[in-house]
Amino acid sequence: MPEEKLASNSSKRHRKPEEILVSNSSAKPVIFREGEPVNEFEQQSSEDVPDIFEYKDDGYIELVLKLLARICDGQNTGIQNYLREQPDNLKSFNIVGETAQFLNVVYTNISDKTIDLVIQLFSTLNEFCSGNQENRVVIYDKKAIDYINFILRSGEFDNCPQEKALELRITIARLIISLIEENGPGASQVAKEVKDTVDKMAIYRGMTMCYEMGSCGQENMGGTMLGGVLKGKKNSKIKDMMMEAGFLSYFIIARMNDIDPYLNEELTLTPEQQKALSYYKKNSQSIEIVKDDVLQKINFRVRNKNVLREEVKEKLKWNVDRSSPSNKIRDLMGWTKDIMNDIMYQRKILCNPIAIFFTHGWLLWNHGATILSLAINILMLITWNSRASMEDYLKVNNSNIAERDRVYNEIQIPTPVIREIQKSDYEIIMLTLAIIHNVFSLFVLISYLLSNHPRLPSWSEITKPLRRVYGKVDEEENERLQNKDTVSKLDVKFFSFRTFYYMAFLGMSIAGTFYGYFFAFHLLNVVNNNQLLSGVIKAVTQNGYSLLWVAILGIIVIYIYSLIGFALMRQSFKPDEYLYCDTLWHCTITVIRYGLIGDMFEVLKQSDGSFGHFWQIALYHVSFFIFITTIGLNIIFGIIVDTFSELRDLKWRAESDMKDTCFICCRNSHDFEHHGKGFDHHVKNEHNMWAYIFFLIHLESQKSSDYTALELFVHKLKEKENFDFIPLNRALCLSTSDLDSTESKIDELLHHVTAISHKQQEHESEKKRQVEKKRQRKWQDKHRRIVGMIVDNEEESEPLLPSRALSVDRHISGSGRLNTTSSRVASKEASSDTDSSADGGDFSSNENDNGDNGAGGGGGGGGWRWWWRI
Repeated sequence: MPEEKLASNSSKRHRKPEEILVSNSSAKPVIFREGEPVNEFEQQSSEDVPDIFEYKDDGYIELVLKLLARICDGQNTGIQNYLREQPDNLKSFNIVGETAQFLNVVYTNISDKTIDLVIQLFSTLNEFCSGNQENRVVIYDKKAIDYINFILRSGEFDNCPQEKALELRITIARLIISLIEENGPGASQVAKEVKDTVDKMAIYRGMTMCYEMGSCGQENMGGTMLGGVLKGKKNSKIKDMMMEAGFLSYFIIARMNDIDPYLNEELTLTPEQQKALSYYKKNSQSIEIVKDDVLQKINFRVRNKNVLREEVKEKLKWNVDRSSPSNKIRDLMGWTKDIMNDIMYQRKILCNPIAIFFTHGWLLWNHGATILSLAINILMLITWNSRASMEDYLKVNNSNIAERDRVYNEIQIPTPVIREIQKSDYEIIMLTLAIIHNVFSLFVLISYLLSNHPRLPSWSEITKPLRRVYGKVDEEENERLQNKDTVSKLDVKFFSFRTFYYMAFLGMSIAGTFYGYFFAFHLLNVVNNNQLLSGVIKAVTQNGYSLLWVAILGIIVIYIYSLIGFALMRQSFKPDEYLYCDTLWHCTITVIRYGLIGDMFEVLKQSDGSFGHFWQIALYHVSFFIFITTIGLNIIFGIIVDTFSELRDLKWRAESDMKDTCFICCRNSHDFEHHGKGFDHHVKNEHNMWAYIFFLIHLESQKSSDYTALELFVHKLKEKENFDFIPLNRALCLSTSDLDSTESKIDELLHHVTAISHKQQEHESEKKRQVEKKRQRKWQDKHRRIVGMIVDNEEESEPLLPSRALSVDRHISGSGRLNTTSSRVASKEASSDTDSSADGGDFSSNENDNGDNGAGGGGGGGGWRWWWRI
């Protein structure tokens, strides 16, 4: 861990306690460890150390690092493992470890010339270890956290732009998150060690600095890592980078708090740091998922909570399917798709300040219009009086016909007379309230149209009923149309009751300005803001088609009875008793009026005293009572009552489920009262239903290349519509309580069996690798003997000149097939030496017994032997 400083004239350097950092004339760092001998040249070079050490990169290293990062992009586990170990080669190179070790070269000298290389280096390391536990161990063992601590503590880089400094901080934070984000037997151990090693106060300082600079207008930002004056688009970009760096630092702190709940108690935080911590916590949320049968926790940023409307929340809360845990999660994900489409539309709307004004004031406009309607109707109750009444009409003398006619005409005039207050004052008050009511009603309609964007019906929806009637839609085409025109749970049609209601709401408000009677209509708006009343109305409207067809059937039956009355019992309808049957229309209206209300049995009497007419009236009354009053009305009432009872049961079930059961894990509340911090804390902070929706929104708004290992895991499952990442019947706060359960023991046994199977597979793979290595060695020995025999035949046939021997040797060594060893050239006795050299796995030529190189120079060990033989 770099702690000590090596002073120089113009720059500061740090070295490890057991190392001495020097540089030679070529600006290449040389590191001497204590206890190792140093030759005279190195001592002389160390005496002439230049003041400033600069690592010069012509771009090739950065390009190679970028290539390595790209091939591992998307958490390609196969490539990540292959870069760490090549099992199909005789000699394996740990590229991951060598890349992490490269930090030792660049971490002490970060400037405007090298910062791009350092950023790419950390980005490459992040791609190496993202989702790969073995690579995490390698990077941690190479003391990457020590170098990170040094960089975080330095705080200042020479002539580095603010954007690059922030990008470096963001890249480092992502690497730390990749190292500590997962739980598990090995992952948790690495996370604990990183938590113990990393400089937590440096992370707190960086988070606080990002918060202050990002929220306080960026004053006095020169000279430091985050310094500089921000202007225009650059201002906005750097501010976004500051917020991202701050949130990533908070995620590191939150994860370390999950590992060690008492971490904050061990640290002494300043008020500014606590304020920054509270801010980032308020604008972040967390969820729990299951990956590889291990519970994981993900912290993420919520950019805007207002995109999820309260109206949508209420719909989801009361209409989601709660019949079973699996149906609950499946329906939640179905709702999430529709909610995300609605949020995409809401984001477009929220870009316009005028649209924000209307949509955010939805409840204000609704409640304001209702309150104004109530005030106007109260004013009318107090001040309105009739021009005349029937009492005035009866008081007028019968001889004064003109006065009686005048009073009678005034009774029929609907315009009231204002008597309690002055008419001029009433008109001013009424006109003021009416105009305000018109404005609120207009805002209600605009807010409804902007928030719900009702759509016009598609051509397939218009023609589908007609095609069904004429039988032109077969089953396959019908299914195709249904899949194509899937109705969203938040879909609002333009030709719907709600759209017409809000249009009528505005129209009635305008009409009420001239005729106050219309303001009574707006009192019905109280139903929209009351869940209980909405349920009552829904009890009637939910089965509206059933009620409509029953009503049509009732009207048909009543019409039949009207025909019977018109044909056979017209003499029983007496106009002086308001029983009209001069026409079939009059007879039908009379039967509907007295039949449905129930007075027909008393008012419709027989015209004579004969029994022959009585039994007809009796049969007419009894049958009408049975079919219309008893059966028909009870069917209608039964449908309404059953619907109301069903809605009441659903509401009770939803309330009971929300009160006693966690929506995500479906565990009862008493489990959390005995373990953890209680049920309320669990559903608000650990398994918040809205947090899972916001997380899916977060995945949609983020680039796939920026996903962490856990985020990519959830994204892949969601694309397949696989929701196994939801922790059903599991929670982190209940992990300790579930250890002794039978299910956990079975899971543990299954884990051990899986581990044994995995170890057996590794053993079989190792055997296959050994067999492959033996096969390669046999192939090498075979081709070496063939070349040796060819050489012997050429020696026996003709003596070789030195130049000829040298060319043959070069041909052999340059063919790429083999480089012969010094002990095997021309005789079959060399085969034993070949076996010994092959066992070493080294194809390079060795030196001869005297330590001299061959005459062929680069021609390998065979050159000097040819010279010796000649």
